[in-house]
Amino acid sequence: DQSSLYAWDTRQLEQEQGALVWEGSMAVANVKNENVVTNIPIREMLKGRQPGAYVLLARDAAEPSPDPARDYDRQMAAQWLVDSDIALTSFQSASGATGQNGNQGPGLSVFARSYNDARPLSGVRLTLVARNNNVLATAVTGSDGRADFASGLFRATGGEEPVVVMAYGASDD
Repeated sequence: DQSSLYAWDTRQLEQEQGALVWEGSMAVANVKNENVVTNIPIREMLKGRQPGAYVLLARDAAEPSPDPARDYDRQMAAQWLVDSDIALTSFQSASGATGQNGNQGPGLSVFARSYNDARPLSGVRLTLVARNNNVLATAVTGSDGRADFASGLFRATGGEEPVVVMAYGASDD
């Protein structure tokens, strides 16, 4: 759980891994020494944007914008957001189990369902990605929303160690 980012992190995100999609300011009811909850109109901010992962950064508008070259250690509040209808659940396969693709366990079984109606999603392309961002394997969910990754993939270490499963719907969303 990361609830803040340093100025140099934000610069790296924007220049190397993402793009600025909205910038602006809004009023916050500030109460001294109290936690404040502010509703942020995310849907309006992301209107017309593709599903994906976003990071919301906030800072006090009364302070000057941080200069990553000088203020590299200055922190800003951060909240990660994911906009998708694809809900993933994963289970380590039992030892000796055989998955739908003939994989011998203990591998990884991944199930894709719709957040909207909880139905299994077929045809979802799943990629198993290593720490060094290499795609280790690709699988496609069946009519039950399930896809399996072979056990051998999970023996890798270092940069080839699997760290994330990415899901892509019919429109690569």
